[in-house]
Amino acid sequence: MNYEQIRFSRPDGLVRKKPFQKVTIRQAVTVFLIQILLFFTVESLAQIYLGNGGLAITEAIVLAVAVIPVWILHADPREVFLVRRPNRWATGGALVFLIGAYSLSVIANSLMMMLFPKEFAQIYESTEAASSTFPVDLVVVCLMPAVCEEALHRGLIQSAVRERVHSLVGQSIIMGVFFAFFHVYPIRYPAMFVMGAALSYVYGLTGNLFYSSLMHFSCNLFATLLGYLGQGALTAAAVVPLPGGIRLTVSPEEVSAAMSAGSFGLILLIYGIPAVFFLYLGEYLIRRGTDAVRPYFVPRDRRRQKSVLWNRIYSPIIAIAAVGVLFLVIGIAFGI
Repeated sequence: MNYEQIRFSRPDGLVRKKPFQKVTIRQAVTVFLIQILLFFTVESLAQIYLGNGGLAITEAIVLAVAVIPVWILHADPREVFLVRRPNRWATGGALVFLIGAYSLSVIANSLMMMLFPKEFAQIYESTEAASSTFPVDLVVVCLMPAVCEEALHRGLIQSAVRERVHSLVGQSIIMGVFFAFFHVYPIRYPAMFVMGAALSYVYGLTGNLFYSSLMHFSCNLFATLLGYLGQGALTAAAVVPLPGGIRLTVSPEEVSAAMSAGSFGLILLIYGIPAVFFLYLGEYLIRRGTDAVRPYFVPRDRRRQKSVLWNRIYSPIIAIAAVGVLFLVIGIAFGI
């Protein structure tokens, strides 16, 4: 066979593969709005009439809303739903980071309790818990959201956001907004924003849905255990969110009595200062497990070391301590 024969011949057995498309932000927002519409129609009715069965249906719909557009838009599922083998250091780091994020979400919920006690109590005003068992809650309330919601948020939506927003902090802020609106109730927005931003930050650091799903599962598991074991307004403040059909009986008077300005200042000091350390340590452990070059806990360069310590540790602690002491003084001085 000469050159001319090769040049004008057609390849035998080779098929030109259609290139994968990228999910755009407009498409991701459209999918998100479809999910919100489904929540106010099909999903909410399913949860009202079927309890935890309805919650399972809801999570299955969320997963379908995440997966079907990837197939329709011909996006690469391996790029949208990134799952890799976990690293033990990064796994520990994700859990440590979760402690810091959870602490900040408790502060956010406590602030909403102080400012809007009536609205906060309405979220938890059911007089009895939905009939369920812990194994069912473990699957439906803890595991399914950790898989299905992460596929939608960290998978589909964040894959679109990261194509336009290259700053990880910027991505996390945007994803925190999505995650807050996903949970519908405005009284939950601040806490859900914190958790959504934290999950997206860890996913951005690792490029692995395993870690954000693990954090999501652990958060829901802790909230579920509190729902079984605890009662009262302060417990409700710590549950972020109170998942599934589990409800606490909380009156506006209980919320107002439990969360004064002084109480909020104390919570800010107790939860806020350790949160700074947990977030920094968690990120270090994640980077130790995922970065090609093992990072130092603090930079070796003196100038960079001073900058990192002040920006990431000292300044946040000073700000939190100042605000916490201010609320304590106000609460003690004015009895509010």
